[in-house]
Amino acid sequence: MSDIVAKYERFDSDGLELVVDTASGKAYASLSAAARMLGISQPAISKKKGHNQINVIIAEIETEGGLQGVNLIDSETLYDMALDHNRDLAKKMGAAGANVYMLGLAGYKASIESKVPQTYGEALIEAGKLAIENERLIKESELKNAQIEILEAETERQAEIIDELFDYSSIIRIAKYNGCDEKAFNWRSLKAASVVLKLEIKQAPCSRFVTKNLYHHDAWRLAYPGYRMPETTTLVISEIPKSL
Repeated sequence: MSDIVAKYERFDSDGLELVVDTASGKAYASLSAAARMLGISQPAISKKKGHNQINVIIAEIETEGGLQGVNLIDSETLYDMALDHNRDLAKKMGAAGANVYMLGLAGYKASIESKVPQTYGEALIEAGKLAIENERLIKESELKNAQIEILEAETERQAEIIDELFDYSSIIRIAKYNGCDEKAFNWRSLKAASVVLKLEIKQAPCSRFVTKNLYHHDAWRLAYPGYRMPETTTLVISEIPKSL
């Protein structure tokens, strides 16, 4: 299988230059945007870059004048730097998940309308939109509780879509699917099975725990034989980006 080619799209958030790889769902900030968010100078970031202390990528962004090369810092790197330079920003990013926070800041707006994603990256973006919108609705006291309940239900539905599309399931999902207590399963056993089978452990947003681990169904079958797994949908799925 061939790797999915990155497709970068630029967003302007109150003067902050943010970029999203729409093929994988990863969010980035330009060096100038990162400096403003962290409250430090751009030369300070460039100095760290020169000492190979941070990961910087060069992306080609489509502009009116053609392709333009931009130095970018990914959301995880920005979060790590925020722990040293801007604790308030680090708390916000940590609560929502660094990548989900950046996607929301870039301007992705959630919709109550149901949407079935076609790739793992799209599924995470949809779940990220819902998580950011859910936080916004909760803070706006004038909104009715019914609206929040609808959004929470849709967030949970998107989480189940991720399970059913990609052969990965969380402990919450398998317990619900089998009608048993979540305590019947231990994440350590699932992690050990994943290591033995050389399978990646993925993550998805969760309304209960912010994020939750997803384990491949083969790891589930090895660790807990006899339990039922959700059926994978018959949709044609593109390759899952390794970065997610």
